Amino acid sequence: MSQLVPTQRYVEMKNIMPRAPVTPNASRVRGQLVRIVPDPSGRGSLWEIAIDRAQDVEGLPNFAQAYVGKTIQVYVHPELKLVLNIGDTLQARIAFRGDERGGQFVLIEDDASKL
Repeated sequence: MSQLVPTQRYVEMKNIMPRAPVTPNASRVRGQLVRIVPDPSGRGSLWEIAIDRAQDVEGLPNFAQAYVGKTIQVYVHPELKLVLNIGDTLQARIAFRGDERGGQFVLIEDDASKL
């Protein structure tokens, strides 16, 4: 049996097909701030947080639970006024945003505080 080779038209259509967004989700995480770096887009920053706890929020799937004991990056928009230093313990409400091609955790509604 021969293997099918995608035509150029198939490749073009695949690249414009709608993507399926990730299901609504949220987590309340607690952890230590390991690093803050500028977001590659030039807007906002990425917090690297060593997660020690991830709690469910409002009955939504808790994607951060799989990262307890690990370090994750969380996108934080540039208007956030909270001042944190490396080594601070924090609590934040986050969600994973993206589609089947990838995504990232993001801070939800400025819901972050230093503990």
